[in-house]
Amino acid sequence: DQLLTSSQIESLVDFQVKYIRASFDMLTSKLVERLQDYFDETSKVTQITYICFFCILFLAYMFLWGRYIARLNEEIWRSKWMFSMIPIDVVKKVESVKEYLKKSGNGK
Repeated sequence: DQLLTSSQIESLVDFQVKYIRASFDMLTSKLVERLQDYFDETSKVTQITYICFFCILFLAYMFLWGRYIARLNEEIWRSKWMFSMIPIDVVKKVESVKEYLKKSGNGK
């Protein structure tokens, strides 16, 4: 088999330096660019997903909380009406009912 001469070796090294190294450097820089674009896009999609999730969660919370507060308010008024139906002489005798009615009447 044939050995390469020094001029052939120099020619191969020049070819490598001129073409292969330049191609490799260009491909490496393109890879870095594309990876950065991919990570930026992925980050944007993740942020949008989290924002939508938290908005839906917030709206569901507010809807459920509003219904809970309305129901609680209705129960409070029902209790007040029930206490207001107690005759005055019974209210005067039962100290805890009298104190409750005083507190609720003053808005405390």
